[in-house]
Amino acid sequence: DIMTVMAIGNSLRAKASTALNTSSSRSHAMTLVRAKTRNRLTGEATLGQLLLIDLAGSEDAALVAPGLHQSAIQDESRHINQSLQALGEVMRAHQAKRPESEIDYRASALTRLLRQSLSHETKMMVVLHVHPGVAVRDDTRR
Repeated sequence: DIMTVMAIGNSLRAKASTALNTSSSRSHAMTLVRAKTRNRLTGEATLGQLLLIDLAGSEDAALVAPGLHQSAIQDESRHINQSLQALGEVMRAHQAKRPESEIDYRASALTRLLRQSLSHETKMMVVLHVHPGVAVRDDTRR
């Protein structure tokens, strides 16, 4: 059952209390659903996959853990922000129609994992949940 698998995955996800969120996810999460169907008349198989991704949000370390220097939460924030920046670079390269050979997927584990899904032949939809607070507005815009 897919809900059971997702619950197990969510229970293994890193979480911590921060100054902005008492139950902040400290990692990205991915669920891959593959489907195969066969045409009854021709016998031709069609394969598809749906990748559901919950990205940890970009965070200003000073807001997440104010007063703490080199804390584990700040280190996590730095890694989250680096992977989101790398993903943004890859998406901008695709938007600019750069050839696949010129796109750097190696900048983060996230972009390496998503390489196939980010290729020119795939379709993508992005749904954002944006924090409405004024204190994080500039961070959201980045």
